[in-house]
Formats: sequence, C-alpha cells, structure tokens
Amino acid sequence: MSITTLDDLLTRMDPLRVIAQLDFRRSEVMDDLARLVALRLRRHSAGIGLYQATTVHLIGGFAVQAGPINRFLTSADLQLEVIDYYDIARQRPDHRLNPVDGSKVASAILVPLRIAGTPIGAFYVSDDRVRNPITPEERAFVLAAANVCVRQIERRARVKLNLINIADLATERLARI
Repeated sequence: MSITTLDDLLTRMDPLRVIAQLDFRRSEVMDDLARLVALRLRRHSAGIGLYQATTVHLIGGFAVQAGPINRFLTSADLQLEVIDYYDIARQRPDHRLNPVDGSKVASAILVPLRIAGTPIGAFYVSDDRVRNPITPEERAFVLAAANVCVRQIERRARVKLNLINIADLATERLARI
C-alpha cells in the first residue's frame, strides 16, 4: 500500500475537490485569527471560508454567524491579491454580501485563499460603515493573515491525510490477521 500525501493529491486532483473531500470544520485557531485581524483593523467582523459549489463554508470567524454564505467574488476578483470594497454600495451595487445574521455590510476587504494557484476560499474583514481605502500597512497585514490561513489549511489537510493513511494501514494489517 502506498501512502497518499497532500502533494500527491494536488497533482492528481483539483485543489477544490481535495479540500471538499477532507471536510473541514470550524476551528478555534481560525476563529482567533479572524478576531485578531478584525480588532487590529477596527472592523466589526471577519471570516475565513472555503468554497463549496455556490457557497462559502465558514471555517473561522469573529462576530459572524455560522452557516453558508453566498459566493461574492467574481472571476475577475479572484485574479487580484486583495479586494478592497471600502464602499460596497458604490463599488458593487449588485452585491449580496450580507451575513446570515442580517447585519448590513458597507465595506469589506477580501483576500482569495489559494492552494497550488487555485482559489479555494476567501479571508474577509467587513464593517457596517463605509471606510477609507486600506493603507499599504493594512494591506500587508491582511495578506500576511491570509497566508497564515493557507498554511493552517494545508497543515490540517496533511494531518487529516495522515489519519486516513494510518486507518488504511491498520485496516490492511487487521485483514492479514
């Protein structure tokens, strides 16, 4: 039996399928990271979500309700490193970025999360007020936080794959007994 690694899977499968099959759940680490970023940027909420079909599955958040969120980023957005909607109503009048708790979102900073170059989700920070465009320091901070998210997602994927491999090896050995 061969051991499957994350790198093996990513060469054979689309990263979105890999992440979807590993069934991520919300975690304290991601909640803490979202809270840190929201408080540092003085925004009312933040979240970390993974794409699932037409929705985003929340795996971490601060001042957000659990539950699926409609995908908001367009194909053009996904090509950008950071999306700064400092006045969503003016910049994206077609927006649907209201959390499930019904609160109004007037501004948001979004960073697509990528594995092997493929967008797998987004890190976002939002506020109920129109804001000024983000500063270079805020941009660097949000990018650094998004990079931590991707590393955590990859780490969690590796741990889950290791557990699957261990279970498979144990099953194989039990079958020989």
